[in-house]
Amino acid sequence: MLTQRHPQNHNLTVHANESRWNDLLVLQQPSGLANEYLQRIQQTLNHACGEYTRLSVMRFDLHFPQDLHCRDDQAISRFIDALKAKLRADQHRKQARGTRVHPCNLRYVWVKEQAASVAFHYHVAIMLNRNAYCMLGNYTFAGYSGDPDMHVDHSQEPAKNMAERISSAWASALGLSMEQAGGLVHFPDNPVYSVNRNNMAFTDQYNAVFQRLSYFAKVETKQYGDRGRHFGCSRG
Repeated sequence: MLTQRHPQNHNLTVHANESRWNDLLVLQQPSGLANEYLQRIQQTLNHACGEYTRLSVMRFDLHFPQDLHCRDDQAISRFIDALKAKLRADQHRKQARGTRVHPCNLRYVWVKEQAASVAFHYHVAIMLNRNAYCMLGNYTFAGYSGDPDMHVDHSQEPAKNMAERISSAWASALGLSMEQAGGLVHFPDNPVYSVNRNNMAFTDQYNAVFQRLSYFAKVETKQYGDRGRHFGCSRG
């Protein structure tokens, strides 16, 4: 394994020029990958797989409004807290209706990046008990009615699916309505992965998720001199 100390952040070492890390496939990057970030991604995924037999991993990006030029390092923490609250509220509503409620401890990995844009953005992956939440649902909504003269703020309504919970949590973190936050959450192609440790394909499923999330560990597009946090994940 070829490693070297990161020139701008001496707390990090760089994994470079290899397609595997700890015998797991990774997405190679010209600037390399941070070994410490890869280790924490693996730890988080292992904890999630250890707690739940069936796991859903959901991948999305969080952006700031262009006119906000926001450099709010606390927004991601507010987002995680808001999403946890929305999951608790959803489970309480299901319990009140007499619907079976599966436990769901939210685990997550996020990375802050800034390329050519003024404001930075976040790449995020959340890990959930698949028995509780197995899909995002429809995420083509825009946060308004469709009539440009009849805007509707849906932020106070219970979210209908996980995609709306995510979008509503980001709106809450920014202090915006769902309408104002429309378009700030992006769901890429193939945003949901299933990992089942009782399935014969478990190793392939696990490896596919880790390879996808290894992108979070890339060294480039992270502004290490701004004194902010660039990587975060749940503990335990």
